Amino acid sequence: MKTLARQSKAASIIGVLLVVIALLIAGSGCRREAAEPATTPTPRGTTTAAVEPEAEEHEAVPAEYASLTNPVEPGDESIATGKALYDEYCIGCHGASGRGDGPKAATLDHTPADFTDPHMAEEMTDAAFFWRISEGVEDEDMPAWKEKLSEEDRWQLVNFVRTFAPAEAEEAAESKEAPSAEPEH
Repeated sequence: MKTLARQSKAASIIGVLLVVIALLIAGSGCRREAAEPATTPTPRGTTTAAVEPEAEEHEAVPAEYASLTNPVEPGDESIATGKALYDEYCIGCHGASGRGDGPKAATLDHTPADFTDPHMAEEMTDAAFFWRISEGVEDEDMPAWKEKLSEEDRWQLVNFVRTFAPAEAEEAAESKEAPSAEPEH
C-alpha cells in the first residue's frame, strides 16, 4: 500500500513539474513546431487555436471605406488629440502600450487587437483602421464609434494608433496606400 501511495505522489510531482516546464517554455517565447495548431488561453480560461500573424486574414474593407484616405496629417497636434481620445475611449481594452492588455481585456470574450504587432500594422491600411473604429467588430467586443466620435476624431485615432507600430511596418502600410509612380509590368 505504501508503494502505491509513493507512486501516486511521485506521479503528482512529475505532473506538476511538467506543467511548470510547459509554462516556462511558453513564457520564454519558444515555439514548438507541431502538426496541430497550438492553443492559447483566452481571458475566460477557454482555449482557442492560435493563428500566426502572417497567416491571419483580415476581412475585406467594404468599398465605402476602402477608397478613403486619411485627410488628417499625422503631426504632433493630431497625434496628441488621438492620444487623448485613445486614453478616454480605448485604453481600457487595448492598454496603455497598445498590446490589447488593458484592464478590461480580461473581462472580454476576445482579446483586443495588438497595435504593436508588425504584421497587423503592415496589413492594415489607414482606411481599414478607420473602418474598424467607425463600425466596430461584431462578435469581438469592439464597439462602433461613428455615432460617438466625429470623422476627424476617428482619423486622429488612426494617426495615434499608428504610433504603436514598429517603423518598418508603418512604412510598409504607407507604401500600400500611396499609388505607385511606376507602371506595373
